[in-house]
Amino acid sequence: MAAIPVLRKAVGFPPLRRSELDGSGGPPRDELIVRGLRVVREGGGPVVLLVGGPGAGVDAIDPRLLVRAGYEAVRWEARVGFVGDLADDAIAVLDAVGARDAHVVGDPAVARHVTLRAPERVRSITLVGGAAADADGLAAPALLLAGDEQPD
Repeated sequence: MAAIPVLRKAVGFPPLRRSELDGSGGPPRDELIVRGLRVVREGGGPVVLLVGGPGAGVDAIDPRLLVRAGYEAVRWEARVGFVGDLADDAIAVLDAVGARDAHVVGDPAVARHVTLRAPERVRSITLVGGAAADADGLAAPALLLAGDEQPD
């Protein structure tokens, strides 16, 4: 849960309205099936791809915060599999929602694989979870925001 205040401060999230918290007046949602996985997309604007995986902490990031800040949040029920397969799922999800590129947020291993396999599709990468370490084993910050593009 500590990730939300850090992310809110880093990208300037406005506070949520009561209707957004209780689900009675939230943003539009769209659901589709991609490679047998249920994909949910909410909001509009630059796409933020919430990537799950073995070390992911993306459940700590409420997609409504991203939507409120002017982003389109895209997430799916991650399956159990190899990291490369999960990265392929992420790229297939981008294709299915018609996103040319996205801010990739989530599991460090999967997010890195997405970046290595399709660097032109990644606007920025934010590593969330316990495995966010560099080659020397030094712990990286819980959230690493790259890029300075913000929605209007």
